[in-house]
Parts: sequence; C-alpha cells; structure tokens
Amino acid sequence: MRRTLVTFALLLAAIAAQERALAEPDLSSIEAEYVADFAAFTDWPPARANARHLLICVRPQSNVAPALEKLEGRFIAMRVCHLRYVAGRSDDIVGCDVLVVDGNGTFALRESPATGRDQPLLIIRTTDAPEGPYVIRLFREDGRLRFDIDNGEALRRHLRLSSKLLRLARKVS
Repeated sequence: MRRTLVTFALLLAAIAAQERALAEPDLSSIEAEYVADFAAFTDWPPARANARHLLICVRPQSNVAPALEKLEGRFIAMRVCHLRYVAGRSDDIVGCDVLVVDGNGTFALRESPATGRDQPLLIIRTTDAPEGPYVIRLFREDGRLRFDIDNGEALRRHLRLSSKLLRLARKVS
C-alpha cells in the first residue's frame, strides 16, 4: 500500500511538472512576440512605412527562428510580416526591416551604402547575442525579459520608436 502511495505521488508530481512546462512559453516564443511588438511600435521612413510587407531577417541557425516563423503572414502595424533567412554578410540583409541577432551565428555588419548606419533597419539583439550595434537589446533580469534601447542608433537609422516603448525600456541611451 505504501509503495502504491509513493508511486502515485511521484506520478502526480511528474504530471504537475509536465503541465507547468507546457503552460510556460519558451524564451524563444517570448522573444518572437517582443520582436513583433517592437516592430509594431516603430515608425519607418515613408518609403518603408508605405510598403505592404514587413521583412524580418534572421539566420537559419538562430534559436528564435522557429518562433519567428509563427509570425509569417501576421499583420504588424498594417503590414504583412514575412521571414527571410539570411547568411551573416551585410549584403544579405538589404531590404530587411528588422534584423534579429542571437548567439547562434553573428552578422558581419560592415558599413556599406546598402547597410550603413543611416539605413532603416531595426536591429534587435536577443538574450544570448554577442556585443555589437543594436537599436533594441533583449536580456534577462531577475527572471524577466527586459530591454534596453539605443535611441541614438535608431535615429541614425531614421527610425522613430514609440514613446510607450521608450518608457518601458530599462535604459535608453
């Protein structure tokens, strides 16, 4: 009888742990939702803002790529979202509106006429991304996902971030 109760208790604990794991979204899914929100609260220059599509670019090896795929076809700020897999060269990101960079593969963001700092590109570095230029940098703090904003970089790229987004950031530089 005692062995049956112990086995039953262990089974209940395992089920409860599994339900908690299923109920908690993984970090990549949360990061993908943040990317969508950041894009929704960004104003691009008129030529980009009037486009029908919002192009999010990411490396195929990225941890967040499978979660970003779920944004495909979704309307974000009245534009249809599309995902493009790119290599790590600057020339590959021409035409991208959003560039998501994480720790799985880095981008060689050289300054060129097509990808220079004055081009409207929302660069988002996720929690495990190496150092480099960013408009928004995601990170974990006290078990929560937080973000910093380099508004100077955004302005150089002719991007205007919503005041709501700026207020929610931990740090704005």
